[in-house]
Amino acid sequence: LGFAPPPCAAELDALAREIVAKNGLDQSRAAVRFSWTAGMSARGLSRMLGPSGALYATAAPAPRPGTPARLITSAIRRNETAPSARWKTMSYIDNVIARRQAETAGADEALLLNTQGRLAGAAAACVLVALDDGSFATPPVAEGALPSVTCAALIAAGAPIRTLPMGIDELNAAPALALVNALIGVRPALTLDGRPLDPAWPAFAPLMAALTPI
Repeated sequence: LGFAPPPCAAELDALAREIVAKNGLDQSRAAVRFSWTAGMSARGLSRMLGPSGALYATAAPAPRPGTPARLITSAIRRNETAPSARWKTMSYIDNVIARRQAETAGADEALLLNTQGRLAGAAAACVLVALDDGSFATPPVAEGALPSVTCAALIAAGAPIRTLPMGIDELNAAPALALVNALIGVRPALTLDGRPLDPAWPAFAPLMAALTPI
């Protein structure tokens, strides 16, 4: 993006602890969000990038979801060629509208397909699709998936997760699905577009155990 480098990890860690304490959340599970911007610039699309950016931080309670997720397939399509598809920026309007579609339909989360009709992810999570051999598939970045640090942590821990392009047929044939991100951990799905799924799929248990400390 051409921004100046953000503060180092140690400084961010100290800031996270400070803002959690200031919000009275140090005795509970909380989420800290850092937003790093280019800083002040002139009006318009052209930016004069300076040597430093601007950092904003918020903290909020983050209880774990207590139930499996009900999913729908959103009418929104993710443009897999757009930089905003693979970078976590504030260009989030597609995700906001997709989540609103899910909530209006009485669901918890929306899956987004890309312009080719293949799975790109969920509005605010990566998606794991259960395979019959006990492994999982998740869409590759080239399909419009946002790189997931939590999926990467699971893979590093030895979880049988591989990246595969998946279309509607693969989703309809899947016996189980799960949402994964740093806040919810691994959240199995109960339904997709009204079709029952297996939230107790045996291969979910090792994934959940791997993320217990988070």
